[in-house]
Amino acid sequence: MRQVFWAILVLLAAALGAEPAAAEKRVALVIGNGVYKAQRLLENPPNDAKLIGASLAKAQFEIIETKTNLGIAEFRQALR
Repeated sequence: MRQVFWAILVLLAAALGAEPAAAEKRVALVIGNGVYKAQRLLENPPNDAKLIGASLAKAQFEIIETKTNLGIAEFRQALR
């Protein structure tokens, strides 16, 4: 779980430090799941997703969709 979090932070840092191409449309889908069947409620992932979405907005992403606590069907729909 922590490895995924750090991997996302590294990718986010790389994206924020990169110069956007002139014709490039910057979009992001941020998903923070804190609800699992076999795990207690995790409060941080949804909060982290909202903060990352706000950071991407400051980095001038045109479209940012932030989703939290998705089931598998909602997750697949968001990816589409």
